[in-house]
Amino acid sequence: MLDNQLQVAECNPGSGVTFLPLARFIRRFNRVEFWQ
Repeated sequence: MLDNQLQVAECNPGSGVTFLPLARFIRRFNRVEFWQ
């Protein structure tokens, strides 16, 4: 990880995987999966 914050992986068909800050991800998406 780039920092100590918990991050989530957004799987984008055709564009790979994007890592987003957890708080922003939750605000943008309803369905969230977590990895440690």
